Amino acid sequence: MGRFYGSLIIFLFLAAVGLFLFTGAARTLVLLILLIAYLILFSLGVSVLRLNFFCRAVCRGKTGHNKVALTFDDGPDPETTPAVLSVLAKYGIKAAFFCIGKKAAKHPEITQRIVNEGHIIANHGYSHFWWTNFKRFAGLHGEMAKAQESIKSATGKTPAFFRPLAGLSNPHIGKALEQNSLICIGWDVRPFDTVRTNKQVFDAVLRKTRDGSIILLHDTARSSQDMTELLEDLIVTLKERGFSFSALDELLGIDPYLDEQAGKNAAVPANILQRLSGRLAETGFIKKAVTDDVTPEALRQRPSLRFIAGISLIGISYIIGWPAVAFFAMLAVYLKREEIVLLGPASYILSHFVFIAGAVLAGIDGVRYMRVFMRLGMHKFALWLTKNG
Repeated sequence: MGRFYGSLIIFLFLAAVGLFLFTGAARTLVLLILLIAYLILFSLGVSVLRLNFFCRAVCRGKTGHNKVALTFDDGPDPETTPAVLSVLAKYGIKAAFFCIGKKAAKHPEITQRIVNEGHIIANHGYSHFWWTNFKRFAGLHGEMAKAQESIKSATGKTPAFFRPLAGLSNPHIGKALEQNSLICIGWDVRPFDTVRTNKQVFDAVLRKTRDGSIILLHDTARSSQDMTELLEDLIVTLKERGFSFSALDELLGIDPYLDEQAGKNAAVPANILQRLSGRLAETGFIKKAVTDDVTPEALRQRPSLRFIAGISLIGISYIIGWPAVAFFAMLAVYLKREEIVLLGPASYILSHFVFIAGAVLAGIDGVRYMRVFMRLGMHKFALWLTKNG
């Protein structure tokens, strides 16, 4: 049993105990505290890969030899990746490149060069959209499988290593990894090099690196000159500090590629809608959706600060609504101060204004996202029905 399901069972058990032992405002307060605690734990599980909350992730290699491994995400990039490969060749270092599937398909010659020069090629998903981590099993399975196909087409190799977008995970990733025979690889040194200067990245790597470290860098979002200078400075300084560089598979003791038998992916479980696909595919509504020329361009951009602020305010409005009423009622009883009860209705009224403010902020972008989601979803559903009907 994974940590996600184990923690869920524990929290449900505690909630049942709370329902049995408490009544009225006390029961509401206990359940609210449990809910907030679980949401915090769940959020940490999503964002901190090394917690192994939803899946087992390897975030550090074997220790005892003062070795570290370099890994690069988000490539291949036609400008930056060749510069990285040149520096690695100069110092005789083998690294691991977690490639985006669509980029591997777009730049097969660079992808092949990575393998030809003795580096590991690995899976970083196919599309790398910001909303990838919100996908369920079928979506995640497809992201991994499609990237596998792109990389194999370019190099002839089927990766065994996978790194999720931004290191985020969700309850469906474990099953998707298993279906694709992939091993989740994390890191223990992340200098956020895509948003920091060379000096900041350099200092962060030196501060965090230890025996067995897996260092996360990106072979994109940087000029070839900046990348060359940064990488050479890091390599030289780390060597001066007594570290040596190891290939990721050697550091972990895990084969980086699947053989033909292990690489065969299990089929995605059949959906119940397939039973109706034949009839639905013939309807005019589905035929119209198939021809709908919709593109997900709006979803490929990060949400605006206005939209994020609006959604945050809507979430806050639910917290300061009825939960706050119960909290102030409980507090009034505990402190024996009846006037504190009045803060509950006041907070409840305030929550409506906060909700309205959030809806106004998120409204325009929210409608746009919802419209694109609905059209794109219906288009994909119609294509699936037509294919399986």
